[in-house]
Amino acid sequence: MGRRGRSGGARISYRFTRACRAATSMLRRLAGARPVDPAIAALRAEYWKVAGYQKPGGAIAMSHDEARAAGVGDSEIGALYLGHRGRHVDKWAHYLGAYEEQLGPFRRGFPNRDGSLRPLRILEIGVYKGGSLQLWRRYFGAQASVWGIDADPACSAIDDPDLEIRIGSQQDRRFLEGVVDEMGGVDVVIDDGSHQADHQRASFEVLFPLLSEGGIYAVEDLHTSYWRRYGGGYRRPGTFIEFAKGIIDDMHLWYHDEPLESFFEAASAASRVTLYDSMVFVRKAPLRPPRRGVLDRERFTRE
Repeated sequence: MGRRGRSGGARISYRFTRACRAATSMLRRLAGARPVDPAIAALRAEYWKVAGYQKPGGAIAMSHDEARAAGVGDSEIGALYLGHRGRHVDKWAHYLGAYEEQLGPFRRGFPNRDGSLRPLRILEIGVYKGGSLQLWRRYFGAQASVWGIDADPACSAIDDPDLEIRIGSQQDRRFLEGVVDEMGGVDVVIDDGSHQADHQRASFEVLFPLLSEGGIYAVEDLHTSYWRRYGGGYRRPGTFIEFAKGIIDDMHLWYHDEPLESFFEAASAASRVTLYDSMVFVRKAPLRPPRRGVLDRERFTRE
């Protein structure tokens, strides 16, 4: 909605938010914080000019031609996305390249410990219109097991025979455990659900320990970690962005004596955390103390 279409209350809220941002920036400058580079400030202004009051989408959405020109179709999943003619699907353009990098190795199957491959089992939180699940089906192929969960009962009307959809809350431990049990295990989880900070953490707490070793847990739309209406705020404790920072600290537990920020156990920990704009991918692996390899050149030469 354009600025003219806002109600008086919305205009006041928008102006108040901008005033708060300006006041916060002034306080940081007074406290000695490094000022924002003018070029970055210009880019922010460009974003908010078209995005409006905390509305990421709508006016800043690219057309099909713009997306192609921006290189969205350069990846396999990007090409499938641009050619999608099924149900409604909505992804930020840069997500597609990130998914290609992180999940592309699973297109042939998920690796067993002996190196053999088996069909991938993927669960997406947040079904909406079902287009995203259709995209995963095309990307991972007919052998993959593609599941989705959503709190909206209307999603049960999606009747694609090669998709499995269950209705329930992403905060409900028993529901989540039941779905994974029905799937026979899970290798990849993608959280594109409510985006509420407490919901994201609740789902991760249940599902990450249930991931297969080497599996990946992805959370989308982490820009909401900075927005109050989603339980967020800049460096606000409890958001998933801050939780992800805690996971990074916990990965380095060998080098400090502080309590763990997350709920890692010896058999269920993160071996890799990869951050993109508004996305995080966490790879699961057992905890193993690091080992240092030292090459003794003299002895190597003699031997």
